[in-house]
Amino acid sequence: MFKIVNALSAFKGTFSAGYLTHLIQEVLESKIASPIDILSIPIADGGDGTLDAILNYSQGELVTCKIKDPLGRVIESTYGTIDSDNTAIIEMAKASGMTLLKEEELNPFVASSYGTGELIKHALGLGVKRVVLGVGGSATVDGGSGMLQALGVRFIDSVGEEVKEIPERLNDVAKIDTSGLLKELKDVEFHVLCDVENVLIGRSGGVAVYSPQKGAQKEDLALLEERLVSFFSLLGFHSDLLKSRPYWGAAGGILPAVNYMSPRVQAFGGTAYIINMFNLEDELEAADVLICGEGRIDKQTYMGKAPYYVASLARNFNLHVYGLCGQLAISDRSSLYPFHEIFPLYNNDEDFRKEDKQEQIARLKETAGQLADQLIDQFFKP
Repeated sequence: MFKIVNALSAFKGTFSAGYLTHLIQEVLESKIASPIDILSIPIADGGDGTLDAILNYSQGELVTCKIKDPLGRVIESTYGTIDSDNTAIIEMAKASGMTLLKEEELNPFVASSYGTGELIKHALGLGVKRVVLGVGGSATVDGGSGMLQALGVRFIDSVGEEVKEIPERLNDVAKIDTSGLLKELKDVEFHVLCDVENVLIGRSGGVAVYSPQKGAQKEDLALLEERLVSFFSLLGFHSDLLKSRPYWGAAGGILPAVNYMSPRVQAFGGTAYIINMFNLEDELEAADVLICGEGRIDKQTYMGKAPYYVASLARNFNLHVYGLCGQLAISDRSSLYPFHEIFPLYNNDEDFRKEDKQEQIARLKETAGQLADQLIDQFFKP
C-alpha cells in the first residue's frame, strides 16, 4: 500500500504540529481515492512543539503549574510526565520563550530563565528521575542564571549582599552560593535537546547569531558576551570552553548552567533525539512520500532544523519530499534540496499576522489541498 509519512513541525505562534498533521491527514484522505496508509507524527527539534510532539507519541500526562514568564509575570504553564520511565518533559519555550512576549518586550538584558527553573523544581517535587529539557525558542541570554536562582542558587556581590535582580545585575555578581541548591538535582539525569549546534561566543556563536531575534542591537552583542564570560568564569567555565563546546550557544547559554547544577547531563541535537525516540527512520524506509515543514523555511532551516533533517533522511530512502510552510524565504528556488517541492501558505510580502485565526486556517486548508492535488498528479494519475 502507498505510504505517506506526515511529519510536520509547529508553525510557531500559529499552528501546533499536532493540529497541522491532523488537518493534512484529513485533506489527503478526502482527496485521494486510492488506498493509502498515512502515518501522522508531529515532530520537533527541541524548540516550540517539543512537549506536544513527545506527549503525543508517548501518551504522557500534562501537568499545569504557575510560574514566572521571562519578565517575572506570573503565568500558567505546562510540562509533561511519562510515568513508565519516571521522566518529565519540559519545553523551555513554555516558560521562558519568545512567544510569551510581545515584540517590543524582547530584551536579552532583562529576560530571565527563572520560569524554566520553576518547572524543573515542580517536576522534582513529583519525584522524577529524568528531565528531558527542550531549550529552543527561548527569549533569554542569561546563561541559565535565572534557572539556577529558581533552583536555590544565590548570587552575591562584592560587598556580600545578595543580588536578586537577575539577569539585570549579572555583572555585579562576585560570588556564587550553592548551599541552597536543591539536593534532588544530584540524583536526576538531564537530557538537553538543542535546536542549534552553535558554540556560545564568537562570530558564529549563539550570542552573535540568535540574540538579535531576542531584541539585541548590534552594539549589544559584545556586552552580552562579556557578561556571560564573566558569569561563567564564576561557575568554573573558562572562555575557551564557551568558544568551543557545541550546543552551548543554545538558549543563551543554558547548557553550561545545567552542567553546573547536575553531574548527569547529556546534550543532544533535538531532531535526532526525537526521530530516534519515535523510530521514524524505520517508518521512512517503508514509505513512498514524506510531508514535512515548519512556519518559515529559510537559511536557518538548512542549518539542521527538523524539516531539513527529516527531509534529508527521507531522500536517503528515495522518498519524494513535499515541504509545507507558512512562508518560504529562500532567494534561490532553483534548488530546494532535500525538498522536491515546497508549498508556502503566504508570499513573503504578506503579513499573515493581520489575518484572524479562521482566515489562517482557510489558507492552510487551501495550500494543503494544492499539495494533495500535486501528489495525486504525480502518483495516482494513470
